[in-house]
Amino acid sequence: MRNLILAFLISCILPLSGYAQCTYILNEYDAFDSTQIVSVEPMSIGYLVPSAYTNEDGELKMVEEAKLMFSYTENDSISSFFLTIATLERDYYQIEAGRQISLMLNNGHIIPLLNVPDRGRFDESTNMREYNHVCVIPLDVFYSLTVFTIEKIRINYDGFKRTVKLTGDQQAALQDAIRCVGRGAEMYPIRP
Repeated sequence: MRNLILAFLISCILPLSGYAQCTYILNEYDAFDSTQIVSVEPMSIGYLVPSAYTNEDGELKMVEEAKLMFSYTENDSISSFFLTIATLERDYYQIEAGRQISLMLNNGHIIPLLNVPDRGRFDESTNMREYNHVCVIPLDVFYSLTVFTIEKIRINYDGFKRTVKLTGDQQAALQDAIRCVGRGAEMYPIRP
């Protein structure tokens, strides 16, 4: 009997221990236009890379390779998750609308995402171009991302390919952020 009670307590506590503390930058519902927005703080991914900016001593300024933010938006009957990836590039590239961004998960699956076009903008603090890649995350992909982590992100510019590799800590933090947005949107965890 004692073992049965212990097993019951463990089965109740373990699922709760996997929940990260969620810090939202936006989690609100606007009654005027029936819009709900849920978003967590942007996070850095990849490594530090040298920028195209040198200081007076000739040293290159080190910058984060990329940042990303996961969010959810609902307006009346249309709702979707979004992954926004900000990257810095030394050269001018174009990225067309379509499936130019792909995720490689830790189970080996590669998932192409629908993205919007971007031409980038010049960032004076790094002497580089900053690109914001906004990708739509379908519901089935969202649920996959709550189970499997993202190992790499491939960006296919016109004539150039960039791969951003996430560290183990970044993979876990991103998965926690994805789950937090899902909880804020009341779409995770799935309840029977």
